[in-house]
Amino acid sequence: MVQEAIALVIRLLKKNFGEVSENIKNQFPDLYLEELKNLSKDIFDFTTFEDLSNWLTNKQR
Repeated sequence: MVQEAIALVIRLLKKNFGEVSENIKNQFPDLYLEELKNLSKDIFDFTTFEDLSNWLTNKQR
């Protein structure tokens, strides 16, 4: 399920922002499934990759 959630997040990011760097992709396997679900919703509030970076930095476990 985690791999499917990661794939979904990457597809959403590509659609909204274009190519996703390997640096960003490498951070997703460290996320729990619940975090990935939250991210898949929060992506719609992002306007830049910086928003994603801030989300990843500030996520709470």
